[in-house]
Parts: sequence; C-alpha cells; structure tokens
Amino acid sequence: MKDRTHIVTFKPPETSTQRVIAATAEVADDYLVLLKANGELAPMFAIEVVESWSEISN
Repeated sequence: MKDRTHIVTFKPPETSTQRVIAATAEVADDYLVLLKANGELAPMFAIEVVESWSEISN
C-alpha cells in the first residue's frame, strides 16, 4: 500500500483543513484514524470535530 494525501476538514468553530499523508483513513469507534503505509499511526481525530475527509489523487 502507498501513502496518499488526505484532506481533513473540521467543523465550526475551528473551520480549518489539515493535509495528512497516510495510506488509509477509517472510522474506528469515535475516531478518524489515519495509518501510514508502514503501519505507523498518522494523526487521529475525534470524529465529532471532523466535518469531512477525502483522498487526493497523487
């Protein structure tokens, strides 16, 4: 699996975006979990503050 760019957008009042390099993005319990291709944890966010996330084609 190859690392790709993901864009995470946060709900107000934060209303910002963050670029994350990860191979996978999945919801586990109450978290958006992003993992790198080597299995390391990339950022993990509480799902309650995440508006949306998407993968960008590289």
